[in-house]
Amino acid sequence: MLSCFRFEHPIDTVEDLARSDMLWAATTEAWAFSIQGATEPNLIHITHNFKVMTHEQLLAHAYAADMALAVERLLGGKHI
Repeated sequence: MLSCFRFEHPIDTVEDLARSDMLWAATTEAWAFSIQGATEPNLIHITHNFKVMTHEQLLAHAYAADMALAVERLLGGKHI
């Protein structure tokens, strides 16, 4: 038996994230601070979809795969 999972298109840009209407989250509002006063429609939309959550809540959503999680890539190539 072959199982084929259905995946959404990748989200590579701000426009993609806004169009997806996906909620996204991090442990601090610092991730969205620089765009909170934006006037561009896509930035306004993704700012409204941003949530601050605890590490435990983020872990639960990571396993559920039901929202985007903020991830930072450091200069050395590591992700946090």
